[in-house]
Amino acid sequence: MKKWVWGLIGLVFLILILLTIFFIYPLKKTDIQKTDKDNISCESINNLFDKDDCDLRLAIKDNDISKCNNIGNSDNNLGFIRGIEERYACIAFINNDISVCESIPSELKNQFTQNNCYIHLASLKKDKTICENKIQDQEVKDSCYSKVAIFNNESNLCNYILDTTGKDMCYYDIAISQIDLLICDKMSLDNKDSLIYKNRYSCYSSIAFLKKDEKICDKIDGLNQKNYCYYGLAITKTDLLICDKVSTEDKSFNQDRCYASIAYLKKDKNICSHISNKTLNEQCNALVEFGIKNPDYHDPQTSPTTEVTIPLNLTFIKTEGKVNISSKGIELIKENGPAYYDTSFYLKKDIHAINGSYFISFNYQFKSKGSGDQLGIWINDQQRFIVTGELTPDYLDSSNFGITDPKGNGETYFMTVALHNYSNGEARVLVKDFNVGYSVYD
Repeated sequence: MKKWVWGLIGLVFLILILLTIFFIYPLKKTDIQKTDKDNISCESINNLFDKDDCDLRLAIKDNDISKCNNIGNSDNNLGFIRGIEERYACIAFINNDISVCESIPSELKNQFTQNNCYIHLASLKKDKTICENKIQDQEVKDSCYSKVAIFNNESNLCNYILDTTGKDMCYYDIAISQIDLLICDKMSLDNKDSLIYKNRYSCYSSIAFLKKDEKICDKIDGLNQKNYCYYGLAITKTDLLICDKVSTEDKSFNQDRCYASIAYLKKDKNICSHISNKTLNEQCNALVEFGIKNPDYHDPQTSPTTEVTIPLNLTFIKTEGKVNISSKGIELIKENGPAYYDTSFYLKKDIHAINGSYFISFNYQFKSKGSGDQLGIWINDQQRFIVTGELTPDYLDSSNFGITDPKGNGETYFMTVALHNYSNGEARVLVKDFNVGYSVYD
């Protein structure tokens, strides 16, 4: 089969890749007070971070401080202190005593521990005044408001966030959770035609996908976002008529490509006749013919696949050097030496994942590039990414790297993000939007 056909296969499934986030992995709200798993034994949970969540849930349900002490570890046997903020927030919640967050022993503390305790407690108590009165740094305060709002599905609390990007993300998460278009209306129109940043129009698209309602796409004013919305719905609903609303001008999501996608999904060559571009028309017919002849073909080199992408849930371990952590991401600053951010994440094994297809994706931007200074990322002490600041663009860039498949049912990975200094000049880099991805056969 010719190489250009494989290029079209990738095109056909581009939107399916983007929509996977919305349909396979919907945003879920954790409700400690209401769960059908309250009677399980936390000791049977292998993933330590899930076990902490379980212990916290049971402690609050039973109003039992002794169960709070099961959260996290104090002996540093993993090389870091885990779950201390949750443990002390749990005790503070049951005792109704905020000063507990201030009594964390010094040997268990780091620069983030007390503020994180306040954030957890504010979320549990549904009390934004804890953010207001106990946290001084504005970025951390914004993060606190966001956590309280999202944890309790209270969109009005997002309005207290000063940072526009953080406020939009807060509204977006709750709008998707509640499938509420009116919450989208509260979002800004910054970067309104971008497919990367969350804004009012990207929120409209997401709600349109969830409701499968193309009328919502009509509310969008911007070529990229509107076409993305119509194109995605056309594929989701396998509806040729929606393709008629897609512009012919957009290079990524244009009308001819929408027709080709529907033709392949329906295995109907007649739909290819709608395509005006001669080359794409030929590609469409070849692709449909291949799909008809090979409905169950899974050759790794040729079989259509969907790429599943999930936001990565990072658990803080420690930092060295100057590191700022906020809703905007992780900022590493070279100041009298390198800067390190150590974290961990747990991946549950998906039985449908193609072997060897797991990867990590992320965005980064050097705000000050230094002279030869480098951003590096290690997974389980193995270097997986390195880039020199001087060779990067002046805008937010993206990258990814492969990782080993999770072992057994799932595995905890340890990650280090580092800014290495090779000059006397200042270097500063922002790293954000970590996701894990893998491929599955369609």
